[in-house]
Order: sequence, then C-alpha cells, then structure tokens
Amino acid sequence: MSDNAPVLWRKDFPFPDADSHKYSRGTALIRGGAVMTGAARLAARAAQRMGAGLVTLAAPQSALPIYANALESVIVRPSDTLQDWKSLIDSDRHPAILIGPGLGLGDAQKAEVLAALAAKRPTVVDADGLTNFANQPETLLKALHPNCVLTPHEGEFAKLFGESKNDKIARAVDAAKRAGCVVLLKGAETVIASPDGKAVVNCNAPPWLATAGAGDVLAGMILGLIAQKMPVFQAACASAWSIPDSRAGATGERRAPPPHPATARQRRSPSPRQHNRTRYPAGYPTAALTGQPSPASRAARTSRTVCKTCDWPASCRT
Repeated sequence: MSDNAPVLWRKDFPFPDADSHKYSRGTALIRGGAVMTGAARLAARAAQRMGAGLVTLAAPQSALPIYANALESVIVRPSDTLQDWKSLIDSDRHPAILIGPGLGLGDAQKAEVLAALAAKRPTVVDADGLTNFANQPETLLKALHPNCVLTPHEGEFAKLFGESKNDKIARAVDAAKRAGCVVLLKGAETVIASPDGKAVVNCNAPPWLATAGAGDVLAGMILGLIAQKMPVFQAACASAWSIPDSRAGATGERRAPPPHPATARQRRSPSPRQHNRTRYPAGYPTAALTGQPSPASRAARTSRTVCKTCDWPASCRT
C-alpha cells in the first residue's frame, strides 16, 4: 500500500506533443441517459479536460437536443435501442467507453452495460452501471475484464461485494481480485486497488467534493486518460489525485490545466495601458499591442517565468 502521488503515474501520463491531433489524443464514447442528463454531460467535459481528442455521447432521441445544446464540442449520437448502442461500440473510433452516469435503471440498461463490457475495450463503469446489478452482482462480475475500472461509493460497493468488517483497503483489494479489474472505492480516503493486490490511497480529498456530480467528473477524467492509452490503474490514480484541486496538474504542481480550446472562456487581450503595467515572459508577442518594448520593460518581463502548463505568465489564473 502506498499514498497516491504523481511519482506513481507521471511517466505514464499522456502529455501531448507537437504532432498530436484529435485522433492521436484518443477518442471516447459515453452512454447518456434520458432523464439525468447532467451526469453524462459532466463526464464528457471532464474527459475533454483530461485531453481526450474526440468525445462521442450516445443518448436517447428524446434527450438529444439537451446534450447537443450543452456540449458544443462533443459529438452527440442518437441511441434508442440496444442495436444502436452496439453499432457505436463496434466502431473503431471509440476505443474507450464510460457507462453509468445518469444511465437509469432497468433491463435495457443492464443489457447496454453488458454489451459495453463484451467489447473488451477499456471501460469505466460508474453509478447506475453498477446499481443495475445490485440484485445480480455475479452477472456483472463475470462480464468484467482487466481493462475495466469500477468507481463505486460505499453504498454501491456494499450492494456489489457485500458488507464486511475489514478495513477499507482490504475490502477494495478483495473486490478487485474478485472482479478481476481495478476498483476505485470513493470516499474521504479513496482507495484504488488492482487485481494483483496493489493498493494506493488518495488522501487529499477536500469536503467540498461531497456533492452531486463529483463522481461523474471523476469517471470522465479516468475515461479521458484511458482513451489516450494510459494504463487503467495509473489513470484511476492520476484522476483521483487531480480531482480535489481544479488547479492540479499532472506534473504534481498545483496549477490550472489548459482549457479545452472549444469551450474555454476567451481571454481579453490587455489594453496598451494595462500592458505597460504588466510584466510578461520573454518572447511574449507584445509588439502588436504596444510597439517595440523598451529595454527596461524587456528586462522587467524576463523576470517572470512562463507557466509550464499554459505558456502564460506564472501568475496566470486560468
């Protein structure tokens, strides 16, 4: 057992390079429900935030306008039948899957979860994807494979794996061995366990994560990383470590990750007067705003470092 920290997963983190494009950055598929539409929308944005290049969300035709109107940079596809869902799963453009947030309960939803697992692709199962099997846990457990991540809270965990007097780490490890995949047991101290007995404890969760939607965001973050071929255990650890602080970066330093280009708030360019009062990093394209800078202002600008995440001054607030 070890405490979660970037040193455990940083080398596997899918940092982009100069040749990256939306397909090389990974594509992902999310199943959205007809009623609780906010859950899948949060997950989709989180997957993009973690760098997934192309996110597709499948939803019932009746709810399609809700998803399409809220997610400008997400591809929204109609899916009213099991065959519709299987057709999307079978597409080579969707190598990673998330099912569960806002899915709903019923036999149709159970079949969709099992269809997603049958594809043997990296899959995150969360929320209703777990609750649907509360009365038939073995059905779900038999369908799981090593590239899955289960993300239950304590209530969902007890319904799948039963009550136990063991400590949280032991319960998570036993569940991972029984399921044959990664289990992330959420809570004030989140435990990430793998079938080989490895366990990591995440202890940096603040109390304000105890709110509806936090789990959906976490599931989407994991999806965004496994879509980029990050190993599922490391992806679960990285996401659990990052979610408590919106300014958490993969380097281990607390700073904002770069915003998704299609959804980020546009920065307002500083006026010439503001620019003259602001020290910018060397190489910042200031001539277009104020003309050639003076040697004094150039020296002032070089005294500031560049934010390693977004290339703006280190004091940036993205």
